[in-house]
Parts: sequence; C-alpha cells; structure tokens
Amino acid sequence: MVALELQKDNPGLSHEELYHKAYEVVMNKHGFRMYNGLRELLTDHLKQKVREELLSNLNRNFRSKLNEVWIEHKTSMRMLSDMLGYMDRSYAEPRGLESVYILGLQLFRYEIIEFEDIKQKLRQNLLDLIEAERLGKSINELEIKNVCTMLHTLGKNTRYVYEQIFEEPFLAQTEKFYERKVGMILEDKTCDFEQEMKLHIEKESARLTKYLDKETEQKVVKLLEEIIKKYKT
Repeated sequence: MVALELQKDNPGLSHEELYHKAYEVVMNKHGFRMYNGLRELLTDHLKQKVREELLSNLNRNFRSKLNEVWIEHKTSMRMLSDMLGYMDRSYAEPRGLESVYILGLQLFRYEIIEFEDIKQKLRQNLLDLIEAERLGKSINELEIKNVCTMLHTLGKNTRYVYEQIFEEPFLAQTEKFYERKVGMILEDKTCDFEQEMKLHIEKESARLTKYLDKETEQKVVKLLEEIIKKYKT
C-alpha cells in the first residue's frame, strides 16, 4: 500500500513522526512539491501494481480481487489522510485542491475503474451475474452490492460513475431481456399477459432491493410498466 511505501522510504518513523515531517515540509513552503509528489506516487502505484494485478486476474476471481484492492486502497488513503492532515488543511484546501483522501479516490477511478479493459470486464461481469439470477441461478449478491457501493463512492457520492459504468447498460440489457420474455409470454395462449408481467415486476423489485440502489429499482419498474402498456391489448 502507498502509506506503507512512504514508511519504507522513511524507516523507523511512526505515523506521528511522518505527520510532523510532512508538517515541516509544508511549513517550509514545499506544499506544492509534496502534493504533486504524492499524486505521482499514487498514480505510479495504481498503474504499475494495482492495475497489473487486476489485469492478470481478469479471467479468474476478478470481483474478489477488485474488492480486495479497493479495500486496501481505501485503508491506505485513510492512513495517508491522517499522516498528511496538515497539508490538507494548510495547502490543499486553501487552493481548492482535493483532499488526500478524495485525490486517492479520483485516481483509483481514473487509473483503475475507467481503464478500458477493467471497465468492460467489470460491466459485463455485473450484467452476466444479474442475467444469471433472472434465469434462476444462485449468485453472490453481496459482491454486486459491494461493487455498486464502490461506484457510488468513486462518484463522490453522486450517481455519475455508477450510471456510466453500470446503470445505463443495465437498463438497456433489462429492456432487451423483457422484450424477449414478452414474446414468449404472448406465444403462450394460456398466460394472462398483464398478470404475468406484474409477477415479473414484483420479482425484479424484490431482487434489486437486495443489491442495487432504490433509484435503479424504480427505473426498472417504470421500464417494465412501459413494456406492459406497449403490448397491452
């Protein structure tokens, strides 16, 4: 982790001593050098270690590895935030720069989650899991919930990253899935179309409540209601 790398570069220093060392650097008007040096260190770490680790696990244990490196990164950034608190307050904040913690989240988003191979794998992985559950298979719902929570966090608690990486393609997939489902229902002359679709709405709502946010659930329900209106005779 980056926090540990900083300690390796300063052997024998505790967190408190590293805090005081950072304080002295900022007091000596070197806040710019420290802040940008930290950005470079974090970027290099994410590109060379974290990204490569994930790319080597694209086809095995991808979700668990992603969750592992995400937890490690958050822990490391909290440690750095504590050690570099003075720099946050006296250098970054007055200049409108991101805090150490937020900087770390942004870089994780840019260098890891939005790296094309990882982004595509993550998106398809989530979509495949949800489709598998719709087809009756058992899945790890907690893993989906953890990834969605991560995407919200990386959007600084907005829905932007979550929507771009997951929700928009998920809604498109949902529409295609239920358009096919409608075709099968309509072919079965023994089915009550509206009743059958209402049952699917209930199942979707119950399912999505477990691992997606409320707004996504509402969008799915609205989508299914529109499909019912479209095919209602």
